[in-house]
Amino acid sequence: MFHFLIKRTQQDNTARTQRDTTHAKPNMSTARLSLFLLFALAFSCVPIEEVSELELVGVPAGTVSIGRSDVLELYLPDGSLAEGVRWSSNYPEIVEIHPITGRYIPQSDGTARIFYMYGTITGSTTIDVTGIADPAMEITIDPASIPSGGVNIEDTGTLTATIDPLTHTDGNIRWSSSDEGFVDINMRTGEYTAVGIGTAIITAQIGSVSDTTPIQVLGGTGSNSATGIVFNPQPPSSLERGSNGVLNVDVTPSDHIDGDVVWVTNPPGVLTITVSSTDSTTASYEAIAINTVTITATVGTSLVTITSGLINVVAAGSGTKPAQSIEFLSPPASLTESDSDILSVAVTPADHTDGDVMWQSSPPGLLMITPIDGTDTASYQAIGSGEVTITVSVGSAIPALHTVTITSSGGGGGSVTLVFSPIPSNSIEMGSVIGTATVVATPISHGLGAVQWMSDDVNIISIVGNDLTAQYFGIGLGTATITATLDTASVSRTITVTPP
Repeated sequence: MFHFLIKRTQQDNTARTQRDTTHAKPNMSTARLSLFLLFALAFSCVPIEEVSELELVGVPAGTVSIGRSDVLELYLPDGSLAEGVRWSSNYPEIVEIHPITGRYIPQSDGTARIFYMYGTITGSTTIDVTGIADPAMEITIDPASIPSGGVNIEDTGTLTATIDPLTHTDGNIRWSSSDEGFVDINMRTGEYTAVGIGTAIITAQIGSVSDTTPIQVLGGTGSNSATGIVFNPQPPSSLERGSNGVLNVDVTPSDHIDGDVVWVTNPPGVLTITVSSTDSTTASYEAIAINTVTITATVGTSLVTITSGLINVVAAGSGTKPAQSIEFLSPPASLTESDSDILSVAVTPADHTDGDVMWQSSPPGLLMITPIDGTDTASYQAIGSGEVTITVSVGSAIPALHTVTITSSGGGGGSVTLVFSPIPSNSIEMGSVIGTATVVATPISHGLGAVQWMSDDVNIISIVGNDLTAQYFGIGLGTATITATLDTASVSRTITVTPP
């Protein structure tokens, strides 16, 4: 048969030469047939097992409409893109294809066979073209394929999507990541890999429609995750406006894989922080306004990897006047569950420059204390029974301690209650801050399992809970409500995500 094809081609060439001699136009159909037959001849000589080693990607599942362009690609067994592939079409007037890039453009109704050649390996596929466009109207990333609660570095998965209508002529889904430094995704398969701490927006596009979903990378995996962070040395307790200096933290282990330390001041506009470009554990600061400010350094996602320092900024030239002593003013010796009132301390000197006093109770879950800003007082509520120690500190003065016994109210149990302690901030910057929310459940020994956390809009705030504590992250501008639930009890906080 091969001899016949070659002989017939030679006869066609001889006939065409004779027609050219008599100044007739060349027969393009015969020339195309000759090229097609020669290509088919080469293809028929390639062993099938060689062809099966390659994967052809981009072939439309159904018909495509005129003008709907896409790209054919050839992949090697190791998943890498084959380079140097040559492409051709037996009917360019139906489907035209670029010989090097593999981009094809349907031109008219019909069916065209597309050939490829990679070294000595060849193959082909068909593309059916219809003049009636049936565009995709909607694409939805399948919720079951989206990781919930975030992922860790090196985690992998595959996103899938549903297209309406199924008979669309828009070709194949293309996947992309807004930041491949956080999440890398295969544009054709939807397979993703978490590569860095942060949030990437994943887009699935087909034709003129698309859908997006965030994937948050929370931290590293295994023994190299950060387990602790502390200031070294401790930040100063008081500064004059205009003064500056350097802050430093130590992270354990030092070779952790949880990325850079994130520095935040609250409220903003009091202390500027400039992180070192070579070492994120070091940051310089400048006091620019009079107020009390909290500095928070965060790395990874564990609660033990968050540390804060409280600094009181005073007017320049006023000097500093450190607190020397703290004394409780008529604290109660005993309480009953649900009792509430005000605690007060006296700090000497009264005009000290060490800022607000700090209140703590230990063990947690027995006495809820809420400081009253700008004063040396705090409100309290007894929420459990037992012996609890209240500690009040300010600056470098020796902390004041007071122990109180809380007895059960004898109410015979009842339903569980939840309260935030402390109440989370009502705003958070997008992308740069990890917020922490903590609740206290009463009674402590409720036996109802773990507290469940949720966000009513995961496109604005993503939240990951661990019983009484949760961490949340602003991934989109807007307002969302976080809720902690235990049995029939729940507590919520609405938080606004602001631009960074």
